[in-house]
This record gives sequence, structure tokens and C-alpha cells, in this order.
Amino acid sequence: MKRAAILAALVALAAALISLPACRTEMRPATPASPRPIRLVIRDIPLLKLPEGPWSAQVGPYARHAAMIIRHGDCDWIRGEGHWMAFVDGRLSETYEVPKSRSGHDFDPLFAFSPDGNHVAYEGCRGDKQFIVLDGVKGPEYEEVVNPQFSPDSRRFAYEAKKDGRWICVIDGIEKRLDEEVVVGSLSFSPDSEGIAYIGYRQNAVTKEEIDVLVVKGLEVGRHEAPISGLALSPNWRRWAYCVWDTPRQRFVPYIDGKEGQHSEREIAFRFSEDSTRVAYVAGRDGKEYVVVDGVAGKQYDEVSLPTFSPDSRHVAYWGRMGKKMMFVLDGVESEPCHTADEGVDWHNQWEIEFSPDSKRVAWVGMCDNQRFVVVDGVKGGLYDEVSNPIFSLDSNRLYYVAVRGKKVVSVINGIECGEADFSGDERQPDVWEYRLALSPDSKHMAITPMIGGSHFLIADGRRVEGYENFGGLCYTPDSAHLVCWAKKEDKWYITVDGVSMGEAYDELDGWFPWIDFDDAGLGIAVAERNGELLRVELEIKD
Repeated sequence: MKRAAILAALVALAAALISLPACRTEMRPATPASPRPIRLVIRDIPLLKLPEGPWSAQVGPYARHAAMIIRHGDCDWIRGEGHWMAFVDGRLSETYEVPKSRSGHDFDPLFAFSPDGNHVAYEGCRGDKQFIVLDGVKGPEYEEVVNPQFSPDSRRFAYEAKKDGRWICVIDGIEKRLDEEVVVGSLSFSPDSEGIAYIGYRQNAVTKEEIDVLVVKGLEVGRHEAPISGLALSPNWRRWAYCVWDTPRQRFVPYIDGKEGQHSEREIAFRFSEDSTRVAYVAGRDGKEYVVVDGVAGKQYDEVSLPTFSPDSRHVAYWGRMGKKMMFVLDGVESEPCHTADEGVDWHNQWEIEFSPDSKRVAWVGMCDNQRFVVVDGVKGGLYDEVSNPIFSLDSNRLYYVAVRGKKVVSVINGIECGEADFSGDERQPDVWEYRLALSPDSKHMAITPMIGGSHFLIADGRRVEGYENFGGLCYTPDSAHLVCWAKKEDKWYITVDGVSMGEAYDELDGWFPWIDFDDAGLGIAVAERNGELLRVELEIKD
């Protein structure tokens, strides 16, 4: 439900007007589409009665289940000491122990929810036995259990278990006795939920050496007398890539569909295109790094980022650093040096590459003399102190981003400034890196919550919404008519529609940032707290 990630996705993007002058005329204040008054219907559905003292709860998709861990006294997950209970949908479990030992991994007292939000599972322990509890039903006991997961369609469930000193798969409640022992954490479902993949190991009957194998949908597709790492599967699961460490030569050897690729001094990260026909990875040699696309090595740089494919899989882009200069590389052609890479900065995650949904356009952020700018289709935009990562509308005709110039936060659409919020009276500096952004489904409205002094402020269609201390969980209604979000005032949170608070106040949720989303039927869903009770909040807007 969230972008980043999360996380996640934003709201759906849909048709937009494409002419530049329309930017100024179509961007309207976040007010109701008609002068008729609206009515917000809110239903509070109890999920959990929260205990006194510190707590940490998890809420599944669509807020259909809520669960939390309740510790007994001094409970230490790492040292394997203490007792705890699971509190799921208001029902307490039996008392469980913290496992005293694990095979190279820590005990993870988190809950696994199915994608449809209808099922919940967690790991339990009593004495020297561990087990999975699925929808409140305790499963078989094993020496250890890890990695509980649901299939994408939510109909299947699997985990890894240790039995008689050997790791096995348990799928849909049935133990799979395999020829090889499963590598912990490697089990995964295929996108169609029909198959599984895992890395296993067994002993070579002749050499007695340990062999790693890759099994995809029941077929052994790779076998090596060295550990397999960096596994990547194509979206259609018909292709696979991984690397193997060559100890004698001290190098990583990539394998793509069983064929050996270009050797590397650094561990290799793979990326498949959306249509599964292309694959790229980052390799290193002689202290340099380069990108290999479909078996062809690109130019060497001091560092390169993981490549990004366009949605239609025809284009690939990445960043390359040479010294302190960084170049944007599209289909093997590099730009002019566009900004300085400061030492110690993880620039791989700071400079995102944004392809339009139709794959015909690409945008990225550059920097020159401490001024930042957005480049779209090779055309450089205006200079600012800071800019957010750009986002295209679904029809690819509009590009949105938010920028800071001095004390002003500017909304920019297709290169045109469409409104600004002035913070000249505040000694704090606005920050557009830590933000949440929402676009209306018709792409005519944009709302964003940049930060200032640790709190989010709201800018809707270029205008600041006043009167609140903090904002969160912003989204538009499916018909694009209204902006709905949480707003904080005097230590209480309110649901607001088009900047106007409606309904009763809710309490602060410790450690949570409030959210709102709409399901496929158009029902608004949120999670809140009032009087020590965790609530699923359902909302409907009636014009």
C-alpha cells in the first residue's frame, strides 16, 4: 500500500492532459469537485485491546487481522531467554518460550500475513521443539522452523523445518523429503503459486565434497561444488541467474540459464527485464566495475549502480561514477558528467531512474555546483537546492516532482512551476527527500508531504494546507474528486477530506505512521487507536 520501500505502491495513475499550458489551468485546489456538501461515514471496528506499557503490533493487508507479541518480563530474543504470547485478533495464545539456539539465524517473532489479508502465521517454541501456528492452529513440532510464507494467491503455505538434523520443506502441511537438504531462507513460491524454488546441498557420493543445487519447480537446473549465491529468477520463472565462488581463482562466476558468464572480483547482482527476455548484472575486475547486458560488457567505471530496465524491456539505464564525476548511461550512451559523487554517500539509492509507463521517456536527477535539476528526455530543467525523485503519470504525458528553492517548496509539472509554499517565517529548512506523494487517478491533482523539523506538512496542488501539526496517509478517492489523509492537531489525529477534519479524534499511535488506502470496491481503510484499542477504520464519502 506504500511506495518505498515499501512498500509498496502509491495510488493508481490514469489519463492526464498533456499540453503544458493546461498545467496551470487544470491544477485546482484540493477542494470538492462540486459545491454540494459531502458526508463522511466512518465505522470503527475493534481489532485489539492494547496492553499497558511498550507494545508493537502488526496489521495485515486490508487491516483484516492484527497481531502483536506480548513479552513476559525480561524477554531476550538474541540470548534465547524469557517467555511470550501471541495476541491475534484479541485472542491470547499459549505461553511460548524464546528458542535457546538457532542454526545461524536469530529468532524472528514476527507475523506472516497472506497477501489477501485473510490468514496469519507465526513461529512458536516450547522446550526444545518449534512449530508454526497457522490461523490459530498449532502445526507439527520440529527441531527448528523458519521462513513461513504464503503463495501470491494466498491459497498455499510453506516453511522450512529441521527434522532429525536435516532441513526440509513443509508445503501445504506436507513434508517434502528431498534428495538434498534445503539451504535456510532459500525457499520461495513462483508468481503463479504453482511451483517452488530453493537452493539445496548434498554430498557428492564419489568426492565426498558438498554440492549446491538449484531446484526450480521440481527440476534441478544448477549443480556446483561451491556455494550458490545471488539467486535471481525472471518474472516468468523460466530463466534463472546466480553466481558461484571460485576459491582457487578468488573470483565469482556468474551462471545464466546454466551458461557461464563474465567472471567478477565482486559478488554479482542480477536483474531481469519485465518480459524476462533480457538480463543485466554488475561485475568487477581490476578495481573497476561495469554492467553486463545480455552478455555484452559496458564501459568500466569506479562504481556503477544496478541497472534498470524500461517497462517494455527495450531500454536499460544506470549510473556510473568516475572519480567524483557521475554519468547517466542509457543503452550504453553516457551523458555529460552531471554531478559530483561525495565520498561516503550511498548514491546508488539516492539517484533513482524513472522510465515512463510507455517506456518512451526517462527522467533522472542531476547536480551541478550544489544545485539540483531534473533531466527528462535529455532536456535539463530548472535549478533548485533540492528536488524529489520525479514520477510519471500513467499515460506518460506528465512528469511530477517537488523542489526546494531557499525557503520555498515548489510543485513542478512538465517543467512548469505550478504553485509554491513559502516557509520564510520558519527557521527550519524544508526537506523533500523524506516525503510521501499521491497522484489522483485522473493525474490532474498532486499532493505531497515533505518534512520540516521532523513533521510532515501538506502541499496539495501547489498550495499548503494550514492548521495542522502533521500529516500522513494521503490518498485520493478512486473518482479523483477528494483528497483524504490523516492530520494531527493538539496531539490527536483526524481523518480529513480536502483539508477539512471530519469525525472524532483518534489517539497517537506509538511507532506508527498513519495510513489510508482504498480497496478495489472503493472502500477507504485505515488503522487507528482510541482509548487503548486498535481499530480498523472504514470510511465512505457520500456527496
